[in-house]
Amino acid sequence: MKIWAILGISISALGVAMLPEVGEEVIALVKELPPDKWQQEVQTIDEAVVKLTDLRNKELSNAAWAQNQGDRLQFQSQNLMDAKRYWNEADASREIASRYQEEIDKLEARKKEILKQQGIESSPS
Repeated sequence: MKIWAILGISISALGVAMLPEVGEEVIALVKELPPDKWQQEVQTIDEAVVKLTDLRNKELSNAAWAQNQGDRLQFQSQNLMDAKRYWNEADASREIASRYQEEIDKLEARKKEILKQQGIESSPS
């Protein structure tokens, strides 16, 4: 049985990948359910994708803000270290957003697989 833990630790057949800490209250599990409960699994996947998309967008927003701060401070010699710190923060946020996107892609692929098994055409998202 595959288990995808969204917003915590992601466990897949390929190994373990860590996602950033996001708070206990938003941890959700997307489990591969028996074929007769495919609709419930699809609904759970959709809910997880919405949450992950929101978190990804927040990280991208944080990255843009930090990048802007670094760009602004780079021209003040006394603030060059602060600029570098902001750029590193922006890079870290972009990496986190990238990992969220990878999880979204995995979930979308699973949803597409479920719908294909049910003989339902899935529209591209």
